[in-house]
Amino acid sequence: MSPRNLTRTFKQQTGISVHQYVTLLRLEQARNLRHMPGITMSDIAQQCGFANPRQLQRILRES
Repeated sequence: MSPRNLTRTFKQQTGISVHQYVTLLRLEQARNLRHMPGITMSDIAQQCGFANPRQLQRILRES
């Protein structure tokens, strides 16, 4: 399956894009890590694939 076809089929089946889905998975992981003592936002952002803690905080506010 081509990347274009995968993207189109994924959106038809789920109602969201692949990018939105990956972001949702990252946010879910970030929310789980926030409850762990001793872990910083910088550590969470890095572990979840965000560019920096500021990007993570912005996306958390938007969701």
